[in-house]
Amino acid sequence: MAKCKKCRKEEASSSRAKYCYTCKDIMIDNNSRHYKNKRKTGDILIKTLYIQGFTIHEVANKLGINSNYVYNYLRKNNLSRSISQSLKGKILSKIHKLKISEAKKGFKHPKEFGLRMSRAFKGKINIAENNGMWKGNNVGKISLHEWIKYRLKKPNVCDCCKKNQPYDLANISQKYKRDINDFEWLCRSCHMKKDGRIYNLRNQTL
Repeated sequence: MAKCKKCRKEEASSSRAKYCYTCKDIMIDNNSRHYKNKRKTGDILIKTLYIQGFTIHEVANKLGINSNYVYNYLRKNNLSRSISQSLKGKILSKIHKLKISEAKKGFKHPKEFGLRMSRAFKGKINIAENNGMWKGNNVGKISLHEWIKYRLKKPNVCDCCKKNQPYDLANISQKYKRDINDFEWLCRSCHMKKDGRIYNLRNQTL
């Protein structure tokens, strides 16, 4: 295979050099040692520039090569960034923002798209372990309390004194395990007594 210098189009070639049918420029043989060394150095430059934060088009313009070649090289080597990663820390201009809004105006997903999505997620519940944001036992205190609130029914009276209305969801073992039996609904007074906060307040006042 031989590749054109300008358009980088590949064509089968028996001769070492010939003219490209598209842009009439001289083609280089891919098997030549000079071409292989040049390609290696070019690939290293693509990698270094892309890691530094340059976009695909910026890398292509700097090295004077086709952006499709840069994109394919990065994709083959699993170096391509997501849209959010590539736009991280970059401030979009007002003109850029207007162009995006104009391009998205009036856009609607076809009905077939909605049907495909519903078929794909049919019978799959996006909660607990099936959720992509599930953290298991590495969950924070606030999120754990919300998870318990959803599953542990709030009684009419406090679980401790059986008199007052419960307000707080308290952890029994103080280990914050993802276990419903490790939590109880308490009134504010019982909660402060169990935590020892009420005694600390008394000592402070004295």
